[in-house]
Amino acid sequence: MAFSFSHDVSSLLSNDDGGLQDSPWPMFCHDVKHTGRSPYDTSMNNGGEIWRFETGNWIDSSPAIAEDGTIYIGSLDEYLYAINSDGTLKWKFKTNMWITSSPAIAEDGTIYVGSDDGKLYAIYPDGTLKWKLHIGQGWVYSSPAIGKDGTVYVGSVIGSKLCAIYPNGTKKWEFETGGWVYSSPAIGDDGIIYIGSHDYNLYAINPDGTEKWKFKTGAEVKSPPAIGDDGTIYFGSWDDYLYVLNPDGTLKWKFKTGGSIDSSPAIAEDGTIYVGSYNGKLYAVNPDGTLKWSFSTGLDIYSSPAIGDEGTIFIGSCDGKLYAIDPDGTEKWSIKLGSRIHSSPAIGKDGTIYVGSHLPELPDNTYRGALHAIGGIKIEKPEQGYLYVANRQIFPTYSGNTIIIGKVSVEVYAFHEENVTKMELYLDDRLVGTDTATPFEMVLDEIAFGKHVIKARAYYEDGTVPEDEIEVWFINI
Repeated sequence: MAFSFSHDVSSLLSNDDGGLQDSPWPMFCHDVKHTGRSPYDTSMNNGGEIWRFETGNWIDSSPAIAEDGTIYIGSLDEYLYAINSDGTLKWKFKTNMWITSSPAIAEDGTIYVGSDDGKLYAIYPDGTLKWKLHIGQGWVYSSPAIGKDGTVYVGSVIGSKLCAIYPNGTKKWEFETGGWVYSSPAIGDDGIIYIGSHDYNLYAINPDGTEKWKFKTGAEVKSPPAIGDDGTIYFGSWDDYLYVLNPDGTLKWKFKTGGSIDSSPAIAEDGTIYVGSYNGKLYAVNPDGTLKWSFSTGLDIYSSPAIGDEGTIFIGSCDGKLYAIDPDGTEKWSIKLGSRIHSSPAIGKDGTIYVGSHLPELPDNTYRGALHAIGGIKIEKPEQGYLYVANRQIFPTYSGNTIIIGKVSVEVYAFHEENVTKMELYLDDRLVGTDTATPFEMVLDEIAFGKHVIKARAYYEDGTVPEDEIEVWFINI
């Protein structure tokens, strides 16, 4: 009887973002262009919760993942949290107000994050303060971006400006817009910084802090812009449009959605643009501005999409669910995590998805939030739609059924396998094997002719129990 865990062998692709740490997900929307695109495959992720870490208030911040696997995220309880990859607390750092800003990790490991107390904080990897800088009267919702030279760019709501800050914590320059700045800056290959404002404009700002151009929309621009490989700029507005601009600031095209847009667009390898809207839909838009498809969730979407290397799109919704959507627009899976999700997902190098949530209020009106690690387990062998003879995979079946002649060893992939305390295998809901030590191995042999369901169930240390199953046909000869 066989369980064997397989491991992700994806190699870490080089990060050309200069001042950012070369890590799986060093900042909001992955990189300074806000592409939302990960170099890691997520096809093994079947949406099981591995662990959750609860905080003392809601989480609107989005996770950043360091090269050592530490996850950083802010909470409305005023703390920045550093969470180990097993879901335990590494440290927490107290600011003076809510943290809605998402952290960014510099090449040297410094973590930058804004707070609603009007300050940008620089924190050492051990959780101690490096410096803090007052950049506005309050409300730093904006998530920092780090330039190739280490300059940190971040917006301020009260003050209506974009600030450029040297790595030592002194101001380089500040650029005033005509309205509050909730948006987060993106940086082009040429060093141009793009950011939206409540004065209805998207701004392009030169590295020296002077205005290059601005583009007027029909409403506030809270959506953080994204930049394509050719320099095209993508962003949303509260006038319900997704705007696409040429690098010179002229309109390329615009696409009408069914609601305001807070979400930052994500850009797939094939050029498809994904963006969420207040009408609860995720839109997939072709590079020419035509609709590819739309996917409906249960409520507004504030979250920005993340894209796995194989093309799966992950996004949270105010219905409290995290969705995994195939590139053709069909739902792969969804999982209910809380009462609302404003946070944007991040992808770890093993394909784990991390996202924050609002948990339901307690009877005494206590607010809570959580960081969730989503991965689960997946039956790797037998694989759906193949013929197996004497434990060997032969070829895909015409019917799409999984057919097994003779015996077969069952191989199960488990995310964070070091946290698995027990693995169980079931055949037609009958327990046929249990083990508590890796590697788990199980062979199914002499099974009655006909259709059966193989199910694997993993028990994690924190009490979560993800499972996976596959329908197979056994033939004995």
